[in-house]
Amino acid sequence: MKTLTVTVSENGQQIAQFEIASESNVADIWKAIEPLRTDKAVPVPIKVGRKYSRLAQAFSQLTDTDTQLSFAQIEDWLGERLPASAREHRAWWANDPSHAQARAWMAPGWRSQDVDLASETLRFRKHQE
Repeated sequence: MKTLTVTVSENGQQIAQFEIASESNVADIWKAIEPLRTDKAVPVPIKVGRKYSRLAQAFSQLTDTDTQLSFAQIEDWLGERLPASAREHRAWWANDPSHAQARAWMAPGWRSQDVDLASETLRFRKHQE
């Protein structure tokens, strides 16, 4: 009997570990789980909450692959003012799917970059899978 230990991590944190026991050799077990490997995995759809759904819709309609936006333009898309933290902390604009606002641009395939808090602008680039 062969045993393969599988560890599941998210953002560097171990979230699960399990063992697979099999009469198969390790190569056969590895082949069976190959679709789960990071470099081969099927992307999981990112869900956007109601608060930022208008923002996600606006990003979905962009036809360019690279765009510079002002905070004011984003507020127009949102239909409300950005929270103060968006103007104070670059991390608010991070491409972190655990943040509701980031899911709004990540779900339609965009990634933020070049955040300039002083000029209240940033660039978004269409992410190539």
